[in-house]
Amino acid sequence: MEIHSGKTFDVCVSSCRFRMSILAMKFSHGYYAPPKELKSENMKFLVAQIRMELGAEKQIQTIQQVVKKGVETGQRVFVFPELALPGFNREVVNISSKENHVIWTQTLSELASSHQVYVFAGLPRVDSSSVYNSFYCFKPDGEIACLWDKIGLTESEQCFFQHGDSRPAIEIEGMTLSVVLCREILDVREVTDSLSGKGVELVLWPSYIGWNLGETEQLRSDAAYYHEAKELAKTLGAAVVQCNWANGTNVPEATGLGGSIVISKEGDEIYHAPYDQPAVFEVTLSKTEELMAKPFSF
Repeated sequence: MEIHSGKTFDVCVSSCRFRMSILAMKFSHGYYAPPKELKSENMKFLVAQIRMELGAEKQIQTIQQVVKKGVETGQRVFVFPELALPGFNREVVNISSKENHVIWTQTLSELASSHQVYVFAGLPRVDSSSVYNSFYCFKPDGEIACLWDKIGLTESEQCFFQHGDSRPAIEIEGMTLSVVLCREILDVREVTDSLSGKGVELVLWPSYIGWNLGETEQLRSDAAYYHEAKELAKTLGAAVVQCNWANGTNVPEATGLGGSIVISKEGDEIYHAPYDQPAVFEVTLSKTEELMAKPFSF
């Protein structure tokens, strides 16, 4: 199965509502600093390894259900996969329009503001004649805290998406984080160079990766992903948390998706979600305690 990835664009957006237009403001250092507040010692967030369906409306419904259920238990931060809208499949090429971009961003903006939560999710960003494989962070007021345009695109992605050019870091709930999209995890040197000195404590890894189950680790073609994810965690001294898709729709019978992994800053894998099925899990990142991850029951 082909593994998809993308490019990062140093855009942090402030004062953006999506009711009239999408405005992006580029910061020279790629770092969003929210208003000063008392920093928390812990950050809890839900990672949603959701099922891919055909049609953006079904994906929107799934995202809304996860957020609604999580809010009922006090969750404030939600993470969804690469191209969570409209889903990572061949239809992306046909429906990535400016009109849909406005609709999807406004939908996620309203979801975040109505529940007063952070929503991290991937969707195609349309800018003039260019389309980017992007990953957004919506704040509790519905505005965009930051977005990442995928830099390390696969060969097939390069036929449609444009490369990003930077990798910002942001502070959420007292923790500094950034994003690596799918196969970008293999670009350890580039990622390390772009994030060094920014004090990153968490790397989110939204993905669409098929794992080669049943092979010995030495023979698995995906072994490099495990290795480089662990190396990145150790090099940056940051936890790496993957959010993979539970399945694919281009080849519905394909297996080996899901299995989202959580890696500590020491490079140890402490959790992985089930393969080939939807799953939601809670991650607790602490400045003083060990990284924790556990299944979240709906």
